Amino acid sequence: MRVVAIIQARVGSTRLQNKAFLPLAGKSMTQNILERVKRASKIDEVVLAFPHTGTDADTTFADLALRCGCGYYRGTGLDENDLVGRYLAAAQCFHADIIVRVPGDNPCVEYNYIDMAVEEYLRVPYSFYSNTTAQVGSVAVDGVGAEVFSFSRLQWLDRITAGSAIHREHPHRYFEECQHEYGNGIRFWNGGAAVRLDVNDQADYDFIAGVYSHFNHNRFTVEEVLGYLDSKRTEVA
Repeated sequence: MRVVAIIQARVGSTRLQNKAFLPLAGKSMTQNILERVKRASKIDEVVLAFPHTGTDADTTFADLALRCGCGYYRGTGLDENDLVGRYLAAAQCFHADIIVRVPGDNPCVEYNYIDMAVEEYLRVPYSFYSNTTAQVGSVAVDGVGAEVFSFSRLQWLDRITAGSAIHREHPHRYFEECQHEYGNGIRFWNGGAAVRLDVNDQADYDFIAGVYSHFNHNRFTVEEVLGYLDSKRTEVA
């Protein structure tokens, strides 16, 4: 059974342009994510999936993936907002049986939580498992884990979301909305996140840049981040 982690990335984010290439501790956000995901032991291959734009960004993404020892998929002929289509095409290209989805705006994703997600998905198994928001000690933290589902489930999602732009752009959303229908087959963390470690806008980036600046590398753990944030709160108090 081949487990492939697919990280989505693009430069056309409306809330924060070119965020994939913004620097964190001397490396782009995308490179930091790739390096952090590659530390997971339950992954057979890591793939960077990005839309074909016909710009220099295509070459930059491809070169970055190769430099990190990862595969890449360029989504030729697909709308850049069609993430279901991009994930399906990338999964087909890299012969994935199990897909581990990591959003390209989670620069603090933790390999331990990726491994936990894969192990839990295979143990039960679930139709869809997500610990992108996870309990870290006593704190719910967003942006640390991954979503896990099978290639056949992704094919099914491709069929059932046809014509729905919002569900094509946000692959997890259909599962989130249909938890009542599928019951225990779908697993999300059901509580709200007390700490967000993803990057959607400039304020998020400034916050995460501060975290990376403190450590000055990408090998820190989520627990260490929480310790750093606690110390900052203590200083303010």
